Amino acid sequence: MMTLSDLPMIFMGTPSFSEKILAFLLEKKCLIAAVYTNPPKAQGRGHDVTPSPVHVLALKHDIPVFTPSSLRLPQTQAQFLTLVQTHHVKVVLVVAYGFILPKILLEAPPLGCLNVHASLLPRWRGASPIQRAIEAGDLQTGLTLMKMTEGLDEGPILLEQQIPITPQETSETLFEKLSEMGGPLVLKGLSGLLEGTLFSKNQAQNGITYAPKVLKEEGLLDFEASAVTLERKVRAFTPWPGTFFNFKGLKIKVIEACTEETDFQGRTGEVIHTSPFKIRCGNKTVFMPLKLQRPGGTILNAADFLRGFPIDQGALLKDTSDASV
Repeated sequence: MMTLSDLPMIFMGTPSFSEKILAFLLEKKCLIAAVYTNPPKAQGRGHDVTPSPVHVLALKHDIPVFTPSSLRLPQTQAQFLTLVQTHHVKVVLVVAYGFILPKILLEAPPLGCLNVHASLLPRWRGASPIQRAIEAGDLQTGLTLMKMTEGLDEGPILLEQQIPITPQETSETLFEKLSEMGGPLVLKGLSGLLEGTLFSKNQAQNGITYAPKVLKEEGLLDFEASAVTLERKVRAFTPWPGTFFNFKGLKIKVIEACTEETDFQGRTGEVIHTSPFKIRCGNKTVFMPLKLQRPGGTILNAADFLRGFPIDQGALLKDTSDASV
């Protein structure tokens, strides 16, 4: 019977989340015939063209790397199908790749194309399931290994693994936890498919939610919302895109925050206390920034921040369109 060490597969992924799963599979001597990842992009202030984490890891292991800008071009599809045939690829594993696979590619490998998705499907189908789960106040999430279909994250489920979302969880910490879970889950799924002991089940038709891609402008804190909503957003959007409010033409980043309930009757967005720093929000709740950062500055606790950049009690924090980064 074929084992994982002689099961040729193609790995498709891009960010560090994918790289950790690929590293685990390589450590376990899985046979990666080729890697597909996003093309190198200009990053940082110097706009240096940088390959993806998956790209870098694949090159270290002398694995052929392909970086098409689209999978819909006939020549790109022909190249993929040739790889499947030449290397006798049995399965394709997709982990946060970034491109949609056309039907002709989905049907090419005998065991299909499998996807690791960072939610318990059908909840949070889409591009940003980790951020949206924290933003919504979910108490748990997890990973789903599924067979891919043409629909967006609609394929039948092979395996799932749950994990709690702690009250202090950020997207950064949850990404790390889920990426550590991903490799063993994939290994278990591939083993089950080879042994004929793992069978898929269709996704439930109720409880479907979608996780649209997080946009940079979503980081603006609207103090008309409840403090609980804003605190979740701070954790959901850490480290990117980050959250902020505008004051004196500057974007003030909120790195960490907490909340409290109050019957204070002030205006929403009003600074009602400076030690500790408290902002009145919707539903008579109070938002308390704990760590803040000015543009180009260092991250400081609220007391130190306000000593260097005073925001007086009674100040009203409202959106201004001319705030600078």
